[in-house]
Amino acid sequence: MKHFLKYSTELIDLILGELSNGASVKDLSKKYAIDTRRIYEWKNKHRKKVDVSIKQDLEIKEENEKVITSNSKEFLTIEEVLRKNGISQDEWEVTNVKINNWEDSSGEVHYQNKINLIKKNINLTYEVPAPIIINNNSHQSYRATLNTNLKCAIILPDIQTGFRRDVNTGKLTAIHDRVAIDLALQLIKYLNPHRVVLLGDNLDLAEFSTKYQISNDFYFTTQASLVELAWWLGQIRSINPNMQIDYTQGNHEKRLEKYINEKAIALSGLKAANNLNGFPSISVESLLGLDSLNIKCHSYPEGKVALNSNLICIHGETAKGQSGATVSELVKSARVSVIQGHIHRHEVAVRTTWDAYDDYYQYTAASFGCLCKIAPGVVPGMKIRQNWQNGIGIVWYEESGLEQFRLEYVPIINGRSLYDGVIFNGSNESDIVKNIESDTNYKVS
Repeated sequence: MKHFLKYSTELIDLILGELSNGASVKDLSKKYAIDTRRIYEWKNKHRKKVDVSIKQDLEIKEENEKVITSNSKEFLTIEEVLRKNGISQDEWEVTNVKINNWEDSSGEVHYQNKINLIKKNINLTYEVPAPIIINNNSHQSYRATLNTNLKCAIILPDIQTGFRRDVNTGKLTAIHDRVAIDLALQLIKYLNPHRVVLLGDNLDLAEFSTKYQISNDFYFTTQASLVELAWWLGQIRSINPNMQIDYTQGNHEKRLEKYINEKAIALSGLKAANNLNGFPSISVESLLGLDSLNIKCHSYPEGKVALNSNLICIHGETAKGQSGATVSELVKSARVSVIQGHIHRHEVAVRTTWDAYDDYYQYTAASFGCLCKIAPGVVPGMKIRQNWQNGIGIVWYEESGLEQFRLEYVPIINGRSLYDGVIFNGSNESDIVKNIESDTNYKVS
Protein backbone atom coordinates (compact mmCIF):
# COMPACT_ATOMS: atom_id res chain seq x y z
CA MET A 1 0.00 0.00 0.00
CA LYS A 2 1.24 3.49 -0.85
CA HIS A 3 2.39 5.55 2.15
CA PHE A 4 1.22 9.17 2.68
CA LEU A 5 2.29 12.02 4.88
CA LYS A 6 -0.13 12.12 7.82
CA TYR A 7 -3.42 13.75 6.77
CA SER A 8 -1.93 15.08 3.54
CA THR A 9 -4.15 16.59 0.86
CA GLU A 10 -3.48 13.55 -1.30
CA LEU A 11 -4.70 11.21 1.47
CA ILE A 12 -7.84 13.28 2.13
CA ASP A 13 -8.65 13.39 -1.59
CA LEU A 14 -8.17 9.62 -1.82
CA ILE A 15 -10.54 8.96 1.10
CA LEU A 16 -13.12 11.42 -0.29
CA GLY A 17 -12.91 9.66 -3.63
CA GLU A 18 -13.57 6.29 -2.00
CA LEU A 19 -16.49 7.83 -0.07
CA SER A 20 -17.89 9.00 -3.40
CA ASN A 21 -17.62 5.45 -4.74
CA GLY A 22 -19.70 4.10 -1.86
CA ALA A 23 -17.05 3.06 0.69
CA SER A 24 -18.17 3.23 4.32
CA VAL A 25 -16.54 5.42 6.95
CA LYS A 26 -16.01 2.37 9.17
CA ASP A 27 -14.16 0.44 6.44
CA LEU A 28 -11.98 3.44 5.58
CA SER A 29 -11.15 3.98 9.26
CA LYS A 30 -9.95 0.40 9.53
CA LYS A 31 -8.12 0.51 6.19
CA TYR A 32 -6.13 3.71 6.88
CA ALA A 33 -6.01 3.51 10.72
CA ILE A 34 -7.76 6.89 11.07
CA ASP A 35 -10.40 7.71 13.69
CA THR A 36 -13.92 7.66 12.25
CA ARG A 37 -14.65 11.11 13.71
CA ARG A 38 -11.90 12.66 11.62
CA ILE A 39 -13.21 11.01 8.44
CA TYR A 40 -16.72 12.33 9.23
CA GLU A 41 -15.14 15.77 9.73
CA TRP A 42 -13.51 15.67 6.29
CA LYS A 43 -16.72 14.34 4.77
CA ASN A 44 -18.81 17.22 6.14
CA LYS A 45 -16.15 19.83 5.38
CA HIS A 46 -15.71 18.71 1.79
CA ARG A 47 -19.29 17.63 1.13
CA LYS A 48 -19.46 19.90 -1.88
CA LYS A 49 -16.53 18.08 -3.44
CA VAL A 50 -18.20 14.73 -2.74
CA ASP A 51 -21.54 16.00 -4.05
CA VAL A 52 -19.87 17.30 -7.23
CA SER A 53 -18.27 13.91 -7.79
CA ILE A 54 -21.61 12.14 -7.24
CA LYS A 55 -23.34 14.60 -9.58
CA GLN A 56 -20.74 13.95 -12.29
CA ASP A 57 -21.29 10.21 -11.93
CA LEU A 58 -25.06 10.73 -12.23
CA GLU A 59 -24.63 12.86 -15.33
CA ILE A 60 -22.44 10.21 -16.91
CA LYS A 61 -25.01 7.59 -15.96
CA GLU A 62 -27.84 9.70 -17.38
CA GLU A 63 -25.89 10.22 -20.56
CA ASN A 64 -25.40 6.48 -21.05
CA GLU A 65 -28.70 5.14 -19.71
CA LYS A 66 -32.34 5.92 -20.57
CA VAL A 67 -35.77 4.88 -19.33
CA ILE A 68 -38.69 5.43 -21.75
CA THR A 69 -42.28 5.24 -20.58
CA SER A 70 -45.07 5.08 -23.16
CA ASN A 71 -48.80 5.29 -22.41
CA SER A 72 -51.35 4.65 -25.17
CA LYS A 73 -54.78 3.26 -25.83
CA GLU A 74 -53.39 0.75 -28.30
CA PHE A 75 -50.74 -1.91 -27.87
CA LEU A 76 -47.35 -0.83 -29.25
CA THR A 77 -44.36 -3.08 -29.92
CA ILE A 78 -40.95 -2.20 -28.48
CA GLU A 79 -39.77 -1.14 -31.94
CA GLU A 80 -42.76 1.20 -32.34
CA VAL A 81 -42.14 2.81 -28.93
CA LEU A 82 -38.45 3.34 -29.73
CA ARG A 83 -39.25 4.78 -33.18
CA LYS A 84 -41.83 7.23 -31.76
CA ASN A 85 -39.23 8.44 -29.22
CA GLY A 86 -36.49 8.81 -31.81
CA ILE A 87 -34.33 6.02 -30.39
CA SER A 88 -32.04 4.14 -32.76
CA GLN A 89 -31.40 0.50 -31.91
CA ASP A 90 -28.02 0.82 -33.59
CA GLU A 91 -27.05 3.26 -30.81
CA TRP A 92 -29.08 1.95 -27.84
CA GLU A 93 -29.56 -1.56 -26.42
CA VAL A 94 -32.72 -2.66 -24.60
CA THR A 95 -31.86 -4.12 -21.15
CA ASN A 96 -35.32 -4.50 -19.58
CA VAL A 97 -38.99 -4.21 -20.61
CA LYS A 98 -42.13 -4.00 -18.44
CA ILE A 99 -45.62 -4.00 -20.06
CA ASN A 100 -48.79 -3.23 -18.11
CA ASN A 101 -52.44 -2.85 -19.14
CA TRP A 102 -55.62 -1.91 -17.29
CA GLU A 103 -59.25 -0.87 -17.89
CA ASP A 104 -60.61 2.50 -16.89
CA SER A 105 -64.12 3.09 -15.47
CA SER A 106 -65.60 3.15 -18.94
CA GLY A 107 -64.06 -0.23 -19.79
CA GLU A 108 -61.45 1.19 -22.17
CA VAL A 109 -58.07 -0.60 -22.12
CA HIS A 110 -54.87 1.40 -21.60
CA TYR A 111 -51.33 0.14 -22.27
CA GLN A 112 -48.04 1.20 -20.66
CA ASN A 113 -44.52 0.24 -21.81
CA LYS A 114 -41.48 0.92 -19.62
CA ILE A 115 -38.20 0.29 -21.45
CA ASN A 116 -34.67 0.49 -19.96
CA LEU A 117 -31.87 1.32 -22.41
CA ILE A 118 -28.10 1.44 -22.29
CA LYS A 119 -25.89 3.16 -24.81
CA LYS A 120 -23.88 0.87 -27.04
CA ASN A 121 -20.12 1.28 -27.48
CA ILE A 122 -19.66 2.43 -31.04
CA ASN A 123 -16.54 2.72 -33.16
CA LEU A 124 -14.50 0.45 -30.92
CA THR A 125 -10.95 -0.18 -32.03
CA TYR A 126 -9.24 -3.48 -31.43
CA GLU A 127 -5.55 -4.06 -31.10
CA VAL A 128 -4.75 -7.36 -32.80
CA PRO A 129 -1.94 -9.19 -30.96
CA ALA A 130 1.08 -10.28 -32.91
CA PRO A 131 1.24 -14.01 -33.70
CA ILE A 132 3.32 -16.18 -31.35
CA ILE A 133 6.37 -17.58 -33.07
CA ILE A 134 7.61 -20.94 -31.78
CA ASN A 135 11.27 -21.61 -32.26
CA ASN A 136 11.73 -25.37 -32.21
CA ASN A 137 15.48 -24.96 -31.90
CA SER A 138 15.34 -22.75 -28.81
CA HIS A 139 15.71 -25.71 -26.40
CA GLN A 140 17.79 -28.82 -26.58
CA SER A 141 15.76 -32.01 -26.53
CA TYR A 142 15.80 -33.92 -23.22
CA ARG A 143 15.98 -37.66 -23.07
CA ALA A 144 15.55 -39.55 -19.81
CA THR A 145 18.44 -41.85 -19.00
CA LEU A 146 18.02 -45.25 -17.43
CA ASN A 147 18.85 -45.24 -13.74
CA THR A 148 20.65 -48.48 -13.01
CA ASN A 149 19.94 -47.92 -9.32
CA LEU A 150 16.20 -48.26 -9.97
CA LYS A 151 14.75 -51.69 -9.22
CA CYS A 152 11.37 -53.35 -9.71
CA ALA A 153 9.52 -55.61 -7.28
CA ILE A 154 6.19 -57.37 -7.79
CA ILE A 155 4.08 -57.96 -4.70
CA LEU A 156 1.75 -60.99 -4.57
CA PRO A 157 -0.77 -60.64 -1.73
CA ASP A 158 -2.71 -63.38 0.10
CA ILE A 159 -2.98 -66.29 -2.35
CA GLN A 160 -4.48 -68.58 0.34
CA THR A 161 -3.86 -71.76 -1.64
CA GLY A 162 -6.43 -74.25 -0.41
CA PHE A 163 -9.39 -76.44 -1.37
CA ARG A 164 -12.84 -77.59 -0.41
CA ARG A 165 -13.37 -81.32 -0.97
CA ASP A 166 -16.83 -82.69 -1.83
CA VAL A 167 -17.38 -85.39 0.80
CA ASN A 168 -19.43 -87.51 -1.63
CA THR A 169 -17.38 -87.29 -4.83
CA GLY A 170 -13.94 -86.25 -3.55
CA LYS A 171 -13.85 -83.41 -6.11
CA LEU A 172 -11.60 -80.50 -5.12
CA THR A 173 -12.64 -76.87 -5.58
CA ALA A 174 -9.88 -74.28 -5.24
CA ILE A 175 -10.38 -71.32 -2.94
CA HIS A 176 -7.34 -69.61 -4.47
CA ASP A 177 -7.97 -67.83 -7.78
CA ARG A 178 -5.95 -69.69 -10.39
CA VAL A 179 -6.85 -67.21 -13.15
CA ALA A 180 -5.70 -64.26 -11.02
CA ILE A 181 -2.45 -66.06 -10.15
CA ASP A 182 -1.92 -66.82 -13.84
CA LEU A 183 -2.32 -63.10 -14.62
CA ALA A 184 0.21 -62.28 -11.91
CA LEU A 185 2.59 -64.77 -13.53
CA GLN A 186 2.08 -63.08 -16.93
CA LEU A 187 2.97 -59.69 -15.42
CA ILE A 188 6.09 -61.16 -13.83
CA LYS A 189 7.12 -62.49 -17.25
CA TYR A 190 6.32 -59.11 -18.84
CA LEU A 191 8.36 -57.03 -16.37
CA ASN A 192 11.00 -59.59 -15.35
CA PRO A 193 11.40 -57.81 -12.00
CA HIS A 194 14.42 -57.89 -9.74
CA ARG A 195 12.33 -59.22 -6.89
CA VAL A 196 9.04 -60.99 -6.15
CA VAL A 197 7.57 -60.77 -2.66
CA LEU A 198 4.80 -63.14 -1.56
CA LEU A 199 3.04 -61.19 1.15
CA GLY A 200 1.84 -63.99 3.42
CA ASP A 201 -1.18 -66.30 3.74
CA ASN A 202 0.10 -68.01 0.63
CA LEU A 203 -1.32 -71.24 2.13
CA ASP A 204 -4.75 -71.38 3.74
CA LEU A 205 -4.12 -74.45 5.95
CA ALA A 206 -7.75 -74.61 7.06
CA GLU A 207 -7.23 -78.11 8.53
CA PHE A 208 -4.85 -76.71 11.14
CA SER A 209 -7.03 -73.91 12.47
CA THR A 210 -7.29 -73.98 16.26
CA LYS A 211 -9.44 -70.85 16.43
CA TYR A 212 -12.45 -71.67 14.25
CA GLN A 213 -14.59 -74.76 13.84
CA ILE A 214 -13.61 -76.55 10.63
CA SER A 215 -16.29 -77.76 8.23
CA ASN A 216 -15.80 -81.31 6.91
CA ASP A 217 -15.15 -80.16 3.32
CA PHE A 218 -11.73 -78.77 4.34
CA TYR A 219 -10.28 -82.05 5.61
CA PHE A 220 -7.65 -83.91 3.60
CA THR A 221 -6.88 -80.91 1.38
CA THR A 222 -3.44 -79.87 2.67
CA GLN A 223 -1.39 -82.16 0.45
CA ALA A 224 -3.03 -80.84 -2.71
CA SER A 225 -2.47 -77.28 -1.45
CA LEU A 226 1.26 -77.92 -0.92
CA VAL A 227 1.66 -79.55 -4.33
CA GLU A 228 -0.12 -76.75 -6.19
CA LEU A 229 1.57 -73.84 -4.40
CA ALA A 230 4.99 -75.46 -4.95
CA TRP A 231 4.09 -75.69 -8.66
CA TRP A 232 3.23 -71.96 -8.83
CA LEU A 233 6.47 -71.08 -7.01
CA GLY A 234 8.35 -73.19 -9.53
CA GLN A 235 6.70 -71.27 -12.38
CA ILE A 236 7.88 -67.98 -10.87
CA ARG A 237 11.41 -69.30 -10.38
CA SER A 238 11.56 -70.57 -13.99
CA ILE A 239 11.10 -67.01 -15.30
CA ASN A 240 14.47 -65.92 -13.96
CA PRO A 241 16.85 -68.15 -11.99
CA ASN A 242 18.59 -65.08 -10.52
CA MET A 243 15.48 -63.21 -9.41
CA GLN A 244 15.15 -62.77 -5.65
CA ILE A 245 11.98 -64.37 -4.28
CA ASP A 246 10.80 -63.72 -0.73
CA TYR A 247 8.15 -65.88 0.92
CA THR A 248 6.65 -63.91 3.81
CA GLN A 249 4.53 -66.06 6.11
CA GLY A 250 1.19 -64.89 7.45
CA ASN A 251 -1.20 -65.85 10.21
CA HIS A 252 -2.48 -68.77 8.09
CA GLU A 253 0.99 -70.32 7.81
CA LYS A 254 1.30 -69.76 11.56
CA ARG A 255 -1.60 -72.19 11.99
CA LEU A 256 0.75 -75.13 11.39
CA GLU A 257 3.16 -74.12 14.16
CA LYS A 258 0.32 -73.35 16.60
CA TYR A 259 -1.37 -76.69 15.86
CA ILE A 260 1.82 -78.62 16.59
CA ASN A 261 2.51 -76.66 19.78
CA GLU A 262 -1.05 -77.12 21.07
CA LYS A 263 -1.88 -80.65 19.91
CA ALA A 264 1.34 -82.45 18.94
CA ILE A 265 4.21 -80.78 20.79
CA ALA A 266 6.40 -83.89 20.34
CA LEU A 267 6.60 -83.07 16.60
CA SER A 268 7.88 -79.54 17.19
CA GLY A 269 11.29 -78.92 15.67
CA LEU A 270 11.83 -82.47 14.39
CA LYS A 271 14.35 -82.66 11.52
CA ALA A 272 15.35 -85.37 9.13
CA ALA A 273 18.39 -87.28 10.34
CA ASN A 274 20.27 -86.55 7.13
CA ASN A 275 19.57 -82.80 7.30
CA LEU A 276 19.99 -81.69 10.89
CA ASN A 277 21.05 -78.21 9.77
CA GLY A 278 17.92 -77.74 7.71
CA PHE A 279 14.41 -76.64 8.56
CA PRO A 280 12.10 -78.73 10.77
CA SER A 281 10.50 -81.48 8.73
CA ILE A 282 6.97 -80.29 9.45
CA SER A 283 7.39 -76.64 8.51
CA VAL A 284 6.31 -74.46 5.63
CA GLU A 285 9.90 -74.24 4.40
CA SER A 286 10.36 -78.02 4.25
CA LEU A 287 6.89 -78.96 3.02
CA LEU A 288 7.13 -76.53 0.07
CA GLY A 289 10.80 -77.23 -0.65
CA LEU A 290 11.70 -73.54 -0.55
CA ASP A 291 15.43 -74.26 -0.30
CA SER A 292 15.40 -76.16 -3.60
CA LEU A 293 13.70 -73.17 -5.25
CA ASN A 294 16.16 -70.69 -3.70
CA ILE A 295 13.32 -68.84 -2.00
CA LYS A 296 13.96 -66.99 1.24
CA CYS A 297 11.31 -67.47 3.93
CA HIS A 298 10.36 -64.89 6.57
CA SER A 299 8.49 -65.93 9.72
CA TYR A 300 5.30 -64.42 11.11
CA PRO A 301 4.61 -61.92 12.63
CA GLU A 302 8.10 -60.46 12.93
CA GLY A 303 9.22 -61.26 9.39
CA LYS A 304 9.60 -58.40 6.91
CA VAL A 305 11.19 -57.61 3.56
CA ALA A 306 12.98 -54.26 3.28
CA LEU A 307 13.10 -52.98 -0.30
CA ASN A 308 15.13 -50.00 0.92
CA SER A 309 15.49 -48.10 4.18
CA ASN A 310 12.20 -46.27 3.52
CA LEU A 311 9.91 -49.16 2.55
CA ILE A 312 9.13 -52.56 4.06
CA CYS A 313 6.75 -55.40 3.15
CA ILE A 314 4.92 -57.33 5.88
CA HIS A 315 1.90 -59.59 6.14
CA GLY A 316 0.54 -57.51 8.98
CA GLU A 317 -1.62 -57.94 12.06
CA THR A 318 -3.84 -54.84 11.76
CA ALA A 319 -7.27 -55.29 10.14
CA LYS A 320 -10.14 -52.77 10.18
CA GLY A 321 -13.58 -53.28 8.73
CA GLN A 322 -14.01 -50.15 6.59
CA SER A 323 -12.21 -49.41 3.32
CA GLY A 324 -9.12 -47.31 3.97
CA ALA A 325 -9.29 -47.74 7.76
CA THR A 326 -6.43 -50.25 8.04
CA VAL A 327 -3.79 -48.22 6.20
CA SER A 328 -5.01 -45.05 7.91
CA GLU A 329 -4.31 -46.73 11.23
CA LEU A 330 -0.90 -47.96 10.06
CA VAL A 331 0.24 -44.54 8.85
CA LYS A 332 -0.73 -42.74 12.08
CA SER A 333 2.47 -43.66 13.90
CA ALA A 334 4.57 -44.68 10.89
CA ARG A 335 8.33 -44.20 10.92
CA VAL A 336 8.78 -46.13 7.68
CA SER A 337 6.48 -46.74 4.71
CA VAL A 338 4.83 -50.15 4.67
CA ILE A 339 3.12 -52.54 2.26
CA GLN A 340 0.77 -54.92 4.09
CA GLY A 341 -1.30 -57.95 3.14
CA HIS A 342 -3.84 -59.63 5.44
CA ILE A 343 -6.94 -57.50 4.63
CA HIS A 344 -7.58 -58.60 0.99
CA ARG A 345 -8.39 -54.99 -0.02
CA HIS A 346 -6.70 -52.30 -2.06
CA GLU A 347 -6.01 -49.36 0.22
CA VAL A 348 -3.46 -46.56 0.35
CA ALA A 349 -2.84 -43.69 2.77
CA VAL A 350 -0.09 -41.07 2.87
CA ARG A 351 1.00 -38.92 5.82
CA THR A 352 3.48 -36.03 5.99
CA THR A 353 5.24 -35.07 9.23
CA TRP A 354 7.46 -32.08 10.00
CA ASP A 355 10.46 -31.61 12.25
CA ALA A 356 11.67 -28.54 14.15
CA TYR A 357 13.54 -27.24 11.09
CA ASP A 358 10.53 -27.60 8.78
CA ASP A 359 12.02 -30.58 6.99
CA TYR A 360 9.24 -32.98 6.05
CA TYR A 361 8.98 -36.75 5.92
CA GLN A 362 6.41 -38.62 3.86
CA TYR A 363 5.12 -42.05 4.85
CA THR A 364 2.89 -44.37 2.82
CA ALA A 365 0.85 -47.39 3.90
CA ALA A 366 -0.62 -49.58 1.17
CA SER A 367 -2.38 -52.88 0.55
CA PHE A 368 -2.80 -54.51 -2.88
CA GLY A 369 -5.80 -56.83 -2.39
CA CYS A 370 -5.55 -60.61 -2.72
CA LEU A 371 -5.17 -63.55 -5.13
CA CYS A 372 -7.78 -65.80 -3.55
CA LYS A 373 -11.32 -66.10 -4.89
CA ILE A 374 -13.67 -63.30 -3.89
CA ALA A 375 -16.94 -64.92 -5.03
CA PRO A 376 -19.50 -65.14 -2.16
CA GLY A 377 -18.82 -67.90 0.37
CA VAL A 378 -15.84 -69.54 -1.37
CA VAL A 379 -13.20 -68.45 1.15
CA PRO A 380 -14.27 -68.77 4.79
CA GLY A 381 -14.65 -65.38 6.47
CA MET A 382 -16.74 -63.22 8.74
CA LYS A 383 -19.23 -62.51 5.91
CA ILE A 384 -20.56 -64.32 2.86
CA ARG A 385 -19.99 -61.29 0.61
CA GLN A 386 -16.68 -59.66 1.39
CA ASN A 387 -15.31 -56.24 0.51
CA TRP A 388 -12.24 -57.75 -1.17
CA GLN A 389 -10.38 -56.98 -4.41
CA ASN A 390 -8.10 -59.08 -6.60
CA GLY A 391 -4.85 -57.44 -7.64
CA ILE A 392 -1.09 -57.23 -7.31
CA GLY A 393 1.39 -54.47 -6.54
CA ILE A 394 4.32 -53.19 -8.57
CA VAL A 395 7.00 -51.20 -6.78
CA TRP A 396 9.76 -49.14 -8.38
CA TYR A 397 12.43 -48.34 -5.82
CA GLU A 398 15.99 -47.09 -5.38
CA GLU A 399 18.31 -49.36 -3.44
CA SER A 400 20.65 -46.53 -2.47
CA GLY A 401 20.96 -42.75 -2.61
CA LEU A 402 17.65 -41.01 -1.83
CA GLU A 403 15.94 -44.42 -1.75
CA GLN A 404 12.64 -43.17 -3.13
CA PHE A 405 9.90 -45.47 -4.39
CA ARG A 406 6.65 -45.48 -6.37
CA LEU A 407 3.75 -47.89 -5.88
CA GLU A 408 1.39 -49.14 -8.58
CA TYR A 409 -1.77 -51.17 -8.01
CA VAL A 410 -2.78 -53.49 -10.86
CA PRO A 411 -6.40 -54.64 -10.39
CA ILE A 412 -7.50 -58.03 -11.68
CA ILE A 413 -11.17 -57.94 -12.67
CA ASN A 414 -13.09 -60.79 -14.33
CA GLY A 415 -9.90 -62.50 -15.46
CA ARG A 416 -8.37 -59.38 -17.08
CA SER A 417 -5.72 -56.81 -16.20
CA LEU A 418 -4.72 -53.57 -17.92
CA TYR A 419 -1.13 -52.46 -17.50
CA ASP A 420 1.30 -50.35 -19.51
CA GLY A 421 -1.19 -50.07 -22.39
CA VAL A 422 -1.45 -53.88 -22.63
CA ILE A 423 -4.51 -56.07 -21.94
CA PHE A 424 -3.61 -59.27 -20.11
CA ASN A 425 -6.13 -62.14 -20.17
CA GLY A 426 -5.90 -65.00 -17.70
CA SER A 427 -5.81 -68.58 -18.92
CA ASN A 428 -8.85 -70.83 -18.59
CA GLU A 429 -8.86 -72.54 -15.15
CA SER A 430 -9.38 -76.00 -16.63
CA ASP A 431 -6.29 -75.55 -18.82
CA ILE A 432 -4.28 -74.44 -15.78
CA VAL A 433 -5.39 -77.53 -13.86
CA LYS A 434 -4.34 -79.81 -16.74
CA ASN A 435 -0.85 -78.25 -16.73
CA ILE A 436 -0.49 -78.62 -12.96
CA GLU A 437 -1.60 -82.27 -12.96
CA SER A 438 0.56 -83.08 -15.97
CA ASP A 439 3.68 -81.53 -14.38
CA THR A 440 3.16 -82.86 -10.84
CA ASN A 441 1.38 -86.15 -11.55
CA TYR A 442 -0.95 -85.22 -8.68
CA LYS A 443 -4.71 -84.63 -8.85
CA VAL A 444 -5.74 -81.11 -7.77
CA SER A 445 -9.29 -81.21 -9.14
